[in-house]
Amino acid sequence: SDRIRPGDLGVGDVLPTPADDARLVTGMSGADEIDAIIDRDEPRGWTGWEAGLGRARVLSIAARDQAADRWDDGEFGPTSEMAEAASKQCATCGFVVSVAGPLSRSFGVCSNQFAPADGRLVSLAYGCGAHSEVLEPAADDL
Repeated sequence: SDRIRPGDLGVGDVLPTPADDARLVTGMSGADEIDAIIDRDEPRGWTGWEAGLGRARVLSIAARDQAADRWDDGEFGPTSEMAEAASKQCATCGFVVSVAGPLSRSFGVCSNQFAPADGRLVSLAYGCGAHSEVLEPAADDL
């Protein structure tokens, strides 16, 4: 897998995941296991925890953080050319669909069909000219 690059996988290809893949950790198999790992009296006890019910393995915290860094550095991150030129950020845009989980404070999905990021995960610090609060000028202003 050292020679495989992002985008190499095609239709019908299979990329096996090693049993000891550091990007994955054991998932939860049932709700009865929750109390063993989470202190319900500590609100921060839920931070970073993902149920993973029904999944043998889930993304590790380190792999999640690496993915977030990749996305932040990508085309729909805060330092992209488009974001740098934008007057408003996705965090305040009505077209952003919230995502659940530990990345919900940093990312969302753009749903503006006219935006370059439509249907894509965006950093909430990203921005473009299709922000919901970029309003048409009033007739008096023309």
